Amino acid sequence: MANDIGNPTGGHCILCRNPSRELTEEHIFPDAAGGSIKKFILCKRCNSRLGTKIDAPYVNQPIVQLARAALGIKGRAKRVPSPFSTVHEIDAPIGKLQIKLDSQFRPVVQPRAPEVSVTEDGKVVVSLSRDLSQKNSVPKTVRTTLQRFFRSTLGKSLNWTEQEQKQAIREAVEAATNADAESLPVAEMLHEQWTIELDKIFAEQAKVIYEVCSLEFGDKFLNSAQAGEFRAYLTSILNDDAATPSLEDVSRRLSMANVIPPSLDPVIKLFTDGERHKYHIVIVTASGVVCSMLGMGATLALDSSVADINTYIGRIYRCNVETGSSEILGIEEHGGNEV
Repeated sequence: MANDIGNPTGGHCILCRNPSRELTEEHIFPDAAGGSIKKFILCKRCNSRLGTKIDAPYVNQPIVQLARAALGIKGRAKRVPSPFSTVHEIDAPIGKLQIKLDSQFRPVVQPRAPEVSVTEDGKVVVSLSRDLSQKNSVPKTVRTTLQRFFRSTLGKSLNWTEQEQKQAIREAVEAATNADAESLPVAEMLHEQWTIELDKIFAEQAKVIYEVCSLEFGDKFLNSAQAGEFRAYLTSILNDDAATPSLEDVSRRLSMANVIPPSLDPVIKLFTDGERHKYHIVIVTASGVVCSMLGMGATLALDSSVADINTYIGRIYRCNVETGSSEILGIEEHGGNEV
């Protein structure tokens, strides 16, 4: 198994091509999306800019966040992001409740600001709503709310002594501590509306393919006109170039398509054990590249001058984002001689 193919890029940053800049470790697939294959191929500046301008927008796509939530992929903050942002309002015995779905697809009650009212018989009542997971914080919230209330104009108008105020706070905190949690089934359909930015997904796929081809073919690829088109496209994103061409035009210039044709589905299925949604994978042959990231694919028709179809056998870059395992191996090592 070829886990380390070295660095055939001549020690230069593959993006800016500056020979004087020290190389830093780059995640071929974004680490926030479960990528674990790393290579020293980018200078610090290009590495940082690619992370900010290409990796981050890709990782923040709702469809990617949904995959991360389903597979439990944590980011650098060591938590699984929630792809759900819509606040839903439902009817409850205590009035309207606002809920959101968390990363485990569970409804969570959104905190409602505490309200203080005075009953006809002179009692002070605090009303609020919290999710069951926040139950332990309720007594402290009740105490703080009443302390502020008694300093307010309405609270002062009650003309309660300090002892009466403390007694009211003590009773309210005790009631909150002993209150039983109520379970409220959510019987209605909850809807989410997402906008998927295909250009952000395409940019990430282009970055991955460019990096893999640079590792596989070195200067033969990096000095090609095709690699020049890749650099121009990626650099236009890093520079926030308003003149960045349309996705259709970029696809034509790069000879890259943001879809995997049905004829290649069996290939992806073979190399992902039939679970493409759990993998980042790039399959390189002398004639082209297939890239599938969490089930979203792209293909590249490789310039014929880059690789010798008679001698280049092919290679696979593969990450299982669920288990965290990764490998780089020759196609023949996977029994893929017929690919």
